[in-house]
Amino acid sequence: MDDTEIQRIEQAAVEIAMGAGAILLERFRKPLDIQYKQQNRRSPVTEADRAADTYIREQVAARFPSHSILSEEEEDSPADEAPAVWIIDPLDGTTNFLHGLPAFGVCIGVVEGDRLIAGAIFTPAIGLARGEVYHARVGGGAYLGNERLTLDGDTVVPQRDRLMATMPSHFAHMFKYHPRLWMNIGDVRAIGSVAYEMAMAARGVLDYVVFSGPRIWDVAAGILIIQEAGGEVLVRQGPRPNRRWRPFERFEGHEGPPTPQALRRWHGALILGRNEASRFVADGLGIRRNRLRRWYWRSRRWLAQRRQPTKQALAAESDPPPGPQT
Repeated sequence: MDDTEIQRIEQAAVEIAMGAGAILLERFRKPLDIQYKQQNRRSPVTEADRAADTYIREQVAARFPSHSILSEEEEDSPADEAPAVWIIDPLDGTTNFLHGLPAFGVCIGVVEGDRLIAGAIFTPAIGLARGEVYHARVGGGAYLGNERLTLDGDTVVPQRDRLMATMPSHFAHMFKYHPRLWMNIGDVRAIGSVAYEMAMAARGVLDYVVFSGPRIWDVAAGILIIQEAGGEVLVRQGPRPNRRWRPFERFEGHEGPPTPQALRRWHGALILGRNEASRFVADGLGIRRNRLRRWYWRSRRWLAQRRQPTKQALAAESDPPPGPQT
């Protein structure tokens, strides 16, 4: 896909994100019908989520009929033959939205194969009735509206105790820290919206953000925007001993490059933000081991091995069946 076509996709993502954001703002702080994805009344879904999701789907289908869509709100999987997949979260930060906290977003990321090519994030903004959109395309830089975003030159943070960052509210139970990091971790908070936090990191408001296990629709747009702003994106995923912080390049699967259907199952821990701050945190931050996680990865490896045909089976399949004896 050439840059002209990617630029067209980026512009469409900006316009669609702004339109979906308008739908959310129209319903913000108003009575809503609420449903829950889980029986313990977690993962709420509102009519605002569904309306924004429908709008994005209709817009993508009208502008790019050959493209596929992967949405948090729908269980469908992208088609293998689609030239690009739009990965969308129509409302990230639903709990904030329900409580009237203007820290939420619309996430739209576009991948070609397993490579990010464009992204847009809508967020509310003080003083802007229509909100604002952060956006980027691969090789084209990152922007807030028409303003270029850059984290270049921010590679030195002289006072690490003055850093401002976000982590999950349960971060103390998820991560383990080197003493030097624990003493210089900065001012850490939890905002409750991955999209909003990544937008603030791309803008330089937050020095770094950490996510323990986001899904692909939470982070696809933000990863590219932060990278194109000149920031650092580090990922940690996969079974031991290969699990380590490394620069994010593409949506690799745990058994290799993901198929379009496997994109839905992607997840991994991430550190994103200013270069020096992100690397400093990565040097001292690990993931706590627990029995459930170890059992999960052992089960995945065991199932993968069971699915691999043996050499004898492959040989039998390649040889023609024996003919009658004469």
